[in-house]
Formats: sequence, structure tokens, C-alpha cells
Amino acid sequence: MAKLTKREIARFHRHVDGLNKLIEQVRKRMPQACYYIADGRLELMSASSHANGEPQPDRILEGASMPYADGGGW
Repeated sequence: MAKLTKREIARFHRHVDGLNKLIEQVRKRMPQACYYIADGRLELMSASSHANGEPQPDRILEGASMPYADGGGW
């Protein structure tokens, strides 16, 4: 199995840390804010992506293409 280089691992964690800092800042104003990944997009949501089993696209604050992201549960 292929492995990441130390530099790639550090870079990955640096970006995740940045996303964590961003959501902490947003949650000061919107305590239920969260990230959601689906259909090759990363969405910053004002609250959970679903309510009563139904998608809530009106809760998307901002989104960006992540063409190599694969959403869904394990």
C-alpha cells in the first residue's frame, strides 16, 4: 500500500487545523454550524444537513468543489 510522505501528512494536518479553526470561529455566531461532504463538494452548513431525514440545502452558507471527496458513511 502506498504511503504519504511526512511533508504530505504535515500539509494535510495543517489544512484540517485551518478548517477546525474556521468552524470554531463560525460557531461563536452559529453554534450548530458544521461541515458536510457529499457529491464532490464540501459545504459549510449553518446546522445539520438533514432534518427528519430530509436534506436541508437552505442551510448551506458556502460550498466548494472537492472533486476527489467521497461522501457517505462507513
